[in-house]
Amino acid sequence: MSASPSAQSSVARGRVVLPGLVLLACALACSDPHPGPQSGSNSNWLRACSTDSVCGEALGCQCGACTRPCRSDADCESLSNAWCVLEAGSTAQALCRSSDPWTSGGMCRPRCQPGTCDAGQVCAVGACTPLEVPSSGECASVVEQQTDAKPQEEQLLDVVERARLEAKVVCDGSALPAAPAVRPDARLFCAARLLAADLAAHGGTTLVDSQGRDTVARMQLAGYSGTFWAEGVAFGVQNASEAWSEMSTSADFCSLAAGATLNDVGVGVWGGTYVVTMGTE
Repeated sequence: MSASPSAQSSVARGRVVLPGLVLLACALACSDPHPGPQSGSNSNWLRACSTDSVCGEALGCQCGACTRPCRSDADCESLSNAWCVLEAGSTAQALCRSSDPWTSGGMCRPRCQPGTCDAGQVCAVGACTPLEVPSSGECASVVEQQTDAKPQEEQLLDVVERARLEAKVVCDGSALPAAPAVRPDARLFCAARLLAADLAAHGGTTLVDSQGRDTVARMQLAGYSGTFWAEGVAFGVQNASEAWSEMSTSADFCSLAAGATLNDVGVGVWGGTYVVTMGTE
């Protein structure tokens, strides 16, 4: 597909919506997971990892987190508020890239509702997963969220995930088929927060922020190089569902954001500004 940038604005019911879309071929850039919080009865339970060695004897590293293999919820009973996420289940894609190793049919993860996971984690389709926004460079300014931003961000993430999984996305009057869940990416959370914070502070009205950075520049600052991406912004909305609805009025953003081309997602909420940034490396 050819590059097709756009940043058009429209006003509806007193709200401004700024959908944006561009396709860009880039070099691959990846970052290693950072140590996460400790929770549950095991001190390493859900600690971010890249090898089994950091998890101790009772747990193993699976999809970036110290956990336990499982085949049913009963296998997770000794871990705090846990359930078994099966490899074949719809939730798995949100917690584990397809290239990540699975040591059995499933893995134990804590149950959650938006806003209930520990610091350094995010609630994705009902399960906590490690996610720490990079603390260096430009991302340092958005590591700490506003007081109520965490539940709002996770509500927005939940709306996006469930809209895709449950085929609830309607673009230009046409309902789209169900799509796999997208995986929360800490770098895209940084990129989305950078835009949300800038627009909230400076009153911008395009996807180019007050420093002249577009979506591609913000993603690259966060260490993410995407072959495809899409970004949507909504201003002055009351909640995550309303924000997603407004973003979906853009046919370009809606069709890509609801499709199978994009694998990763980050969200940012600052004041009444909501941002969804999605990509594929």
